[in-house]
Amino acid sequence: MEDNEKNIPYPNFETDLWEKYFRHTVVGLKEYVDMRFSESEKAKDNALHSIEIARREAQTAMEKRLESMNEFRDQLRDQATRFITREEYLTGHKPIEEKLSGKVGVEEYRAFFNQVMATLEDYKINKAVLATKASVNVVIISWIFNIIVLAVAIVSMVVRIAAK
Repeated sequence: MEDNEKNIPYPNFETDLWEKYFRHTVVGLKEYVDMRFSESEKAKDNALHSIEIARREAQTAMEKRLESMNEFRDQLRDQATRFITREEYLTGHKPIEEKLSGKVGVEEYRAFFNQVMATLEDYKINKAVLATKASVNVVIISWIFNIIVLAVAIVSMVVRIAAK
């Protein structure tokens, strides 16, 4: 067996061929590792850049959203200042509540009812007067139209008689 082992060519580290091959492989591995490391750095830089862009866009969108929310709040605040206060409401509705609850006497209701009825009668009379004026205007317009038609008929008869 020892003879067979001697016939197998083992690399000799001292030979130039093995040394060149080993150095070439080591340099190749080093270049590969450096290349992979630089690609990894580029990918990391691209990812960080993309994250920064996304963060800026999200921040801009959030600022716009908050601005619109603030505008809406301002509108609500402005609208709230235009509402009547509770005191104004109670002051204005207290007489109505008293009338509805029966604290106001029957005579006051009669006076109010008579006032409303008088207003309605005045309205009715004014409408009747307006209707009467409108009727008179229609009659006058139709009378004028009839006079014009009559005048045209008389003129046409005169023209026919003169033509014969």
